[in-house]
Amino acid sequence: MSNVIHDTVLHGSSCVNLARVADYEDELPLAVDSITYSIKQEVGQDVFEAVAGHTDEPVSIVDCLFTDLQTDSRWTADATGYNFRHLVPIDEADAFPVPGIYWVRYRFEPAAGQPFVIAFRLRAL
Repeated sequence: MSNVIHDTVLHGSSCVNLARVADYEDELPLAVDSITYSIKQEVGQDVFEAVAGHTDEPVSIVDCLFTDLQTDSRWTADATGYNFRHLVPIDEADAFPVPGIYWVRYRFEPAAGQPFVIAFRLRAL
């Protein structure tokens, strides 16, 4: 399974990122110590600029990582569901200030074992 999810967002707005997240053993990550996210804009081939206010920001584990898979109307990828949902905050800093390609990268630090990353490649219109 890919760790990169592709989607579209409107510049100047926020987005809700949904994913089914599993550790390297393909188990749901029930013991995660921390999650952070960063957003970078792709400004050239292999050239990225950090988006102000969205670098190594903490994500609430309790609010975003679920022990059970969710199968509500937000998830349309398959019948299995998602266990990670994060609303990118824009109350203090725009997340996608201008049209372009953005990468939202989430780093999961499990209680034991290797950290892992999922990323969303978003085209802002």
